[in-house]
Amino acid sequence: MGDSVWNEDTYVDKKDGPDAKKPRVAGSVVPPTVVKPVRPARPASLVVKPTVIIERYVVTSTAPEGAEEHEAAQALLGEFVQKGTNHGRKVYQKCGATIGKYEQHFIYYWDKRDGPAFAGWWFGDKVGGSEVRALCKDSSLTPPRTGWKIPWTAKASETFTLIPKEEHDRELALASAKKWTADIEEAIATAKGCMLESRESSGDFTSVESINKAGWLLGPKSDELSLTDQSLREAQLGSCEEALDMFAELDLQLGEAREVINTEIGKLISAKAKIEEDAKIAVKIANEGGTWEKLLAEILVKSNAVEDSVQKALAAYESIESVVDDPAKCKCAVDQTESLTRVANTAIGEGRIFVNMKIADVKKFTQESVRNAAATKVTEIQQMIKRSQEQMKPLKEVRVQHKQREEARQVNAEFIEKITVVEKAIEGAEEAKTDQSMSKCRLAMLRCNNFLEAQQKVAAGKALEELEKFEKRVKAASDRLDKLQSE
Repeated sequence: MGDSVWNEDTYVDKKDGPDAKKPRVAGSVVPPTVVKPVRPARPASLVVKPTVIIERYVVTSTAPEGAEEHEAAQALLGEFVQKGTNHGRKVYQKCGATIGKYEQHFIYYWDKRDGPAFAGWWFGDKVGGSEVRALCKDSSLTPPRTGWKIPWTAKASETFTLIPKEEHDRELALASAKKWTADIEEAIATAKGCMLESRESSGDFTSVESINKAGWLLGPKSDELSLTDQSLREAQLGSCEEALDMFAELDLQLGEAREVINTEIGKLISAKAKIEEDAKIAVKIANEGGTWEKLLAEILVKSNAVEDSVQKALAAYESIESVVDDPAKCKCAVDQTESLTRVANTAIGEGRIFVNMKIADVKKFTQESVRNAAATKVTEIQQMIKRSQEQMKPLKEVRVQHKQREEARQVNAEFIEKITVVEKAIEGAEEAKTDQSMSKCRLAMLRCNNFLEAQQKVAAGKALEELEKFEKRVKAASDRLDKLQSE
């Protein structure tokens, strides 16, 4: 029986294409190609739609061999194609070679011009000739299906039939599809039985001997289904729409059965390979796992240094807000933040370079489990360093932010001084209501507006934000002055 059904010397995948019988490389373990079955696209060549319709008929007879009617009908059996007209009806000529002494056979209609006895559809060696083979007393526009007399003086036959070729082909195609349906059902049932027997033989996939036995059962069955699928595709050529739908469904069922069988073979191959390779893999995993642990310890030293330095810099940055009202302490906090920021940025750069260098070592691991675990951990550390770098971006502008904060403080003090003068002048004018007090109000208001406009042109950041807050206060003072002037 040999060593195994799927070894390169004993099993070759049967599939379409130039590599159909190409043996596998010695020692390799590759499961058969499994393509998930889909409903195949119908080739355009299977359904022909002529631009000019030429009618065709097929003559058939079910008369038993030896019967008088059987012998008489033999010369007429076959396909007839439209060939001109006669007496207002189409004429049809037999295709291909003829049987008997007549070289040609025609189906034609003859009207009542020669009397009612001669009216009807005829089979003859020529249109209107004296040598006739069959008659149907019918005046239909197309040749009648039944009711033919063979010979024309006999009784109407019950076995002689004239069918449109399209309908005849449809019946044949449907009959073929039905036969294939039974064959495919039997093939699939047999395949399922083999698969169940194979599963019983393979057990829990822990024994090479049991796996080999299961493979010998399934391998030939996969080839049989493949050949059946090829024959099925050939059988559907030229079929009608309804038969094509049946064939397409059969092809889908067969494809699903092949997928199940080939998937099961793949499991057997994988199981055998696993048994043979497990010991080697275990040793490699142990060796590479130890190497990765040492490598990870070195990486964590760098990543921890990044986290610690970034946290210190952020803490110093956040402390600035708590001493913002004390210029001396605020400046000290800014200086400290800048110093810690430089340390953190240095740690981030060194950490990023170190981790990137170690990625090359991780890629050298041959065991996928160790390599994937290491790559995942290194990716997490890289993402942590990237997040730390993003957290440090606001700290780059800490000195600029401090300067803007001081400018805002100064602008705020100057504005409060000027708006306070305006508000006090308005209060005095509301009591005195003299021209002198009104003049004093307008002058104070003018100076305040000029200051606001001048500062808005040059201010930025927090200073500009402070000025925007004062616009409502200036508007309120201006409204009071306008009201006072109108009284």
